[in-house]
Amino acid sequence: SKILMSFSNEEIRALVETARFSDPENANLLSEILIARRDLIGRYWFSRVTPLNQVRLFQMDDGTYQIRFQDLQIQYGFVLAENTRYRYRIIVPGQKGSGYQEFSGNAFSFGVPSMGGGSQLMIQVQAKYDESKWSEPPLKINLSQSAQDASLAVVQVDHGN
Repeated sequence: SKILMSFSNEEIRALVETARFSDPENANLLSEILIARRDLIGRYWFSRVTPLNQVRLFQMDDGTYQIRFQDLQIQYGFVLAENTRYRYRIIVPGQKGSGYQEFSGNAFSFGVPSMGGGSQLMIQVQAKYDESKWSEPPLKINLSQSAQDASLAVVQVDHGN
């Protein structure tokens, strides 16, 4: 659905224009139908995952890390940013997972838990739109810690679909 949603209204109209309909109203009607179907499909699939995209990891000057992302529900106008909340938790294999930390906006910062060089951790992120339930399945961001300098790197982003 990300590929389908990447077509703008103008691009859809331009594609329909290439058909050279004899009646411009038919071209307009087909464009509106395709735009509505694109949005319907996007809403459907984005409601079945945690639709966060372009997940990036940054190391901050104070030694903490920040994860930034783009929320596709907000990007395509399906929900308002001010009505959206997020939460995350950190899971280190062999250790008890942390509780969820709530935040707003498209970024959150965290400190690296004690885990030993070369280890991995997973961060689960969920979104809540308006008064809905927390998104399921959570977005899973798998990070690996370098044995050389203990820095973290993103290994995998799993949308669970």
